[in-house]
Amino acid sequence: MPSPATEDARDPEGFDVPAVLRREWDPSEAGVRRSIEDSLERLGLDYIDIAYLHDPDVYSMEDAVKSALPALENVRAEGLVRAIGVGTNTAGAALQCVEAADLDFLMLAGRFTMLEQPGSDGRPGGGLLDRCLELGTGVVSVGVYNSGILAKPELPSDAHYNYSQASEEILERARQLARVCNDHGVELPTAAIQFPFRHPAVVNVTVGASKPEQISQSAERVAAEVPEELWQDLQDRGLIPS
Repeated sequence: MPSPATEDARDPEGFDVPAVLRREWDPSEAGVRRSIEDSLERLGLDYIDIAYLHDPDVYSMEDAVKSALPALENVRAEGLVRAIGVGTNTAGAALQCVEAADLDFLMLAGRFTMLEQPGSDGRPGGGLLDRCLELGTGVVSVGVYNSGILAKPELPSDAHYNYSQASEEILERARQLARVCNDHGVELPTAAIQFPFRHPAVVNVTVGASKPEQISQSAERVAAEVPEELWQDLQDRGLIPS
C-alpha cells in the first residue's frame, strides 16, 4: 500500500529502496495465490520449482496453518508449483507447520548449526529433524554460520550472531568449537558448512555470497575432508549432540 508519510525515507525492512510502500503480510488463500500467479507472470514461467511460506511465526501462525499452508497445497495440486515448504528460524514454528501440512521441504535458518541445535534436542521444537525424516520432508539448512560467527577460522571479538554483536557466552562457545577444529586441522567454517549433513533429514545446505570467490570457497569447504574424529571429539566435549 502507498505510504506517503515515509516516502522520503529508506525502506525499513532491508531493501535499498525508498519507503514509498507499506508491506503487509497476506497469508490468506487469495494472498498466496496472487503471490504465486504474479511471480509466474513476472518470471514468464508456467510453474515454480519450490514455493516457501516465509516466517509465519512473525505475523500469524494461526493464519499460516488455517489458510496459507492449505493454499500452497492447492497450488501444488494444480501444478503451479512443483514443491512447497516453509522457511523459518524458529524450530517450534517449523515443527507446527510440518505437522499441519504435507510439506516437501523445510528451510531452517540458523537452528541446526554447530553452535545450536534446538531442532534436535529436548528444547522447544526438539525432535524436529527426526520428525521431518519420518514424514519425508527434506530439510534445507541455511544460516549455518549463524550470521557470521562461524564464518571465519579465527573469531574476531566483534563477531555477529543473529545479526547483532555476539554475547561473551556465545563467543566463548564458538571459540571452543574453533579450538577443537584447529586441533584436528580443520577450519571452523569448513566444519560448520558440513555439520548439517550429519543428519539424514538434511538434503541441502544453502549459503549466501557477496563475492564470486565466496561461491568457490563454499564449494571447496563442502568437498574438504573432515575426519570423523573431529565430530567425536566435539560430541565428547558436549559441544554438539551425538
